[in-house]
Amino acid sequence: MKKIIKIMLVLCVSMMWAMSTYATEGEMVYEYGDEGIVNESVELSVPVTAGKDYSVTVEFTGVTDAASKINLGYDMVINDQMVPNVDGSNDRSGLIDETVVVGTVESRTFSVAATSDTLTIKANGSGKITKITVKPLEIKKEDKTVIFTIGDSLVQTYTDYYAPQTGWGQTLQDYFDVNKVVVANHALGGRSSGSFMREGRLNQVLINVKPGDFVLVEFGHNDASKDKVDRYTSVEDYKLYLKEQYIIPIEQRGGIPVLVTLCNRNDYNQSTGQFNVSFERYVVAMREVAEETGTLLVDLNARTVKEFTELNNKYGIGITEEIIFNHADAGEYDGAYADGVADNTHLQKYGAKLVGGFVAEGLCELDIDVLKDAYVASAVSGDKPSTPSNLQALSKIRTLRKIGWDECKGADFYQIYVAEVVDGKTGEYELVGLATTNSYVYGKADAKATYKFKVVAVNGAGESKESEELLYEPVGGKKNKVNEETTATMENTDEGGLNAYVIIGIVAAIVVVVGVIAGVVVKKKKKLQTGR
Repeated sequence: MKKIIKIMLVLCVSMMWAMSTYATEGEMVYEYGDEGIVNESVELSVPVTAGKDYSVTVEFTGVTDAASKINLGYDMVINDQMVPNVDGSNDRSGLIDETVVVGTVESRTFSVAATSDTLTIKANGSGKITKITVKPLEIKKEDKTVIFTIGDSLVQTYTDYYAPQTGWGQTLQDYFDVNKVVVANHALGGRSSGSFMREGRLNQVLINVKPGDFVLVEFGHNDASKDKVDRYTSVEDYKLYLKEQYIIPIEQRGGIPVLVTLCNRNDYNQSTGQFNVSFERYVVAMREVAEETGTLLVDLNARTVKEFTELNNKYGIGITEEIIFNHADAGEYDGAYADGVADNTHLQKYGAKLVGGFVAEGLCELDIDVLKDAYVASAVSGDKPSTPSNLQALSKIRTLRKIGWDECKGADFYQIYVAEVVDGKTGEYELVGLATTNSYVYGKADAKATYKFKVVAVNGAGESKESEELLYEPVGGKKNKVNEETTATMENTDEGGLNAYVIIGIVAAIVVVVGVIAGVVVKKKKKLQTGR
C-alpha cells in the first residue's frame, strides 16, 4: 500500500510541471514549457519502477540566439570525464557541455537502471529541456551465470602494455568453467565507491544483471584518498553507498551482491614480516555492512594479510616484492614499465593469479551450488612445470647480475639457488630469491667469487626437477660443458660493451705503435679490470 501511495504522489507531482504527458507502445513522453528552462540548475523527475531498466531520451534547446552550454545527469550519475579505458576506447558517462542555441533541438539517449521509483534528470547551465521520453529497455543478457566484478585498479583487466601489472579480476575466469560461469570484469583504476557510481559505471553493470548473477563489489583503496576530491569517500558515505546504491539495486534485479574486502598493500613489519592491515577503517566498514545487511562477504583482506605474511616467513622478508607486487627491473618488460617499477599497491601476474584464487575459493566457501559446480582449482591442479633448461649468464661482467633460462611450461614462478665454489669445492646451495619471469638479477655476487646456480620451476601442483647447474667464473676461462655444467666466463660482455679479448687486443696495438715511434719496448704487466 505504501508503495502504491508513493507512486501516486510521484505521478501527481509530475503532472504539476508537465505541459503534457502521453504514452506510446510502452513509452512515456513528458513535454515541458517554462518548467523545463535551465537557468543555473533544474531537476525534473519522472516515475519509473525500481529494479527496471529504461532507455531515456532528453531533448533540449537554447533560450537565446547566442550559443550556451547545458550539462545533463541523472540520479547519482553526474560526472563525465571522457576517461580512456585500458582497451584504448573512451567511456562517456554523463552529458556534459552540450552546445545549444534557440531554434535548434538536440537529443541525447542513454540507458538507465532505475534504483528507485523516481528518475530525476538533472541539468545546469543555460538552456531548456523540452521533452523527456522514457521507454522500457530490453537488453540481451548472457544465458550463463555471470560474475560481475566492480572495483578499482587491483581488480581491473590490463593489456600487455602494462605488464607485469595484472588485476585479480582478469584471472578470476581461470577458476571457473567458462561453459558454466562467465566473469565480466568492469573494474577500473582510480575509482572509489563514489566515483564508480557517479561516472555511470555501476549503472552499466546493473542494466546487464539478471536474476541469479553475482556482483562482486571491491572498493576502499581510492575511497581513502583525501587529497583527491573526485575519489574520496568518507567511511560513513562508504557504508551508505554500499547499502543503498550497490546492495539494494543489485538485489532489485535478482542479482546476488558479494562484498569483497580490499587486497592488502605490500606493507609489513620489516623485522617480523607480519603484514599490516591496509585502510583498516574501510575494511572494517565493509565487514560491518555485510553483517548489518546479511550480504555475502569474501574477506580478501584477511586472507591476503595471512598468506603474504606466510610468504615472508617461508621465503624471507621482502619476497612479496619479487613475486606478488608490481616490481620489475629496467629492461625486464617493454611498455609502461620499461624503465622498471617498484609499486607496493598493484599486483604482478603471479600475485593476481594467487589473489584471484583466494577470491574464487572464498566464493566457493559461501556454499553456493552453481559456483561450486563450476569451480576449477587451476592453481592447485594439473601437472608440475617442466624443468628449467639452457641456463646462461645474461649480464656478462665480472660481478654477475643477471642469469636467464628457457621459459618453463606451466610455471607460476621460479626458485633460484646459489652455491659458492671455493678451491673447486661446491658449498651448500641457498635459496636466494624467486622470479616470475625466466630471468633473475643476483645483486649480491662477490666480484672475485665463483658460483654455481640452479633453478626450480613452481606451480600449484608442485616443483619441477632441478635444472642443470650454471658455473660462473668471474675471470678467465672459456665457455664449455664440463660434467653437464655450463661455464660462463668473461669472454661474454654486456650489451653494447667490449669483451675482454677485444680490450686486450686494443691495448696490445697501442703498445706496438708506441714502441715503433719511440724505438723503445716497454714491458708492463697489466691487470685487466672491467665492471658496470
